[in-house]
Amino acid sequence: MRVSGKQLGFAFTLIVAGFSAEIAWSQQEDKEKIVADRQELMKQQGRQLVAVRNFFQSKGEQAEAVTGLENLKKSLPTVVNYFPAGTGLGEVTTKTRAKPEIWKEHDKFVAADKQVATQIAQLEEAVKSGDKQKTETVFNEIKFCDACHATFRAPQQ
Repeated sequence: MRVSGKQLGFAFTLIVAGFSAEIAWSQQEDKEKIVADRQELMKQQGRQLVAVRNFFQSKGEQAEAVTGLENLKKSLPTVVNYFPAGTGLGEVTTKTRAKPEIWKEHDKFVAADKQVATQIAQLEEAVKSGDKQKTETVFNEIKFCDACHATFRAPQQ
């Protein structure tokens, strides 16, 4: 059986198309995983803030609040890594509230994350002082999540 150049070309095109589709599928799966990981990170950060709230409400220990803040200080610089291009609203099948402004105004997004890191340092100082009233005041004044969520997160549907 003789194979023509056209047949070889067609076969090659099918192979390349198959590899391209697999790469595209793999990249989409990676994006879905990134969104899932991002959401888990945000949930963890929320739990860490709850530990602080529990401290000043006398429902938790100071040590737990300090540990939560130490974990927040470690995770906050990584937040921007969880927002690569292509993982926002309408770009993934996973439910996300990441607005396009994250990438359109990326400098503002990064600055907001840094602002939260500064606020966490202020809160940590209050917690370490042991003064629950001061901790509550700082906690309520700084509105951590709003630095990003007010601009970069779509309302819940």
